[in-house]
Amino acid sequence: MNKLLLGFALASTMACGGSIYMPSRVANFDPDGAAEINDEDVRKAFEAKPQLGDKFNVAYFSFDPSKDADVEKVVRDVPGVSSVYAIPALEATGKHRYDETPTNAPLSMKKLRLLAARAHSDVLVVVDYSRKTEATPNALVALNVLLFPTFFTPFLDVKVQSAVDAFVVDVRNGYVYGHIALSQQQTKPHQTIYSADTALADQQWSALRAELSGALLKLADAERATKSHT
Repeated sequence: MNKLLLGFALASTMACGGSIYMPSRVANFDPDGAAEINDEDVRKAFEAKPQLGDKFNVAYFSFDPSKDADVEKVVRDVPGVSSVYAIPALEATGKHRYDETPTNAPLSMKKLRLLAARAHSDVLVVVDYSRKTEATPNALVALNVLLFPTFFTPFLDVKVQSAVDAFVVDVRNGYVYGHIALSQQQTKPHQTIYSADTALADQQWSALRAELSGALLKLADAERATKSHT
């Protein structure tokens, strides 16, 4: 009887499992910097004009350091980009490389623009990546009457959702070239408790990276088209 109860308890615990991966939670990020906004900022926002030239330097900040290499490649592939600078997390938020605890250091678009300006960049790209995993039981959960089958029965349906938000901003005046919002979702049925969600997450990130690349190319093309007609 004790083994039966243990098997049901373990199955229930694992079946209700879920996780959220959101690197931006380690920073106190306020995109608008509400505490810094005044009437002068609003006036300047209305007057801001795009200043994208044929050649331009880009600084980027990614909340997930593990995605830096991919983000940098996506940015470098945009025609006209002369140089790319990665804003270090330590400089932006005070977050150390292996520190997963939240920081109290405020981070706003103004601060990131300042850090980009110090690197003599013309354009700032801010990329936020997150994912959510949910595991729900399917009909095979009924087979987990003993502890042993629990570890081998594919009684879980795993759902993974991934998202990317990116802002493209002029460093000098804060003009927003665009906000890119992308998402992917996929469910993989009949998984065991050993089945990891990393394969789905990797597939989704590859798709999101390609979509981000295409979106950045469209933004650059749109700005050049606008410039050629002015």
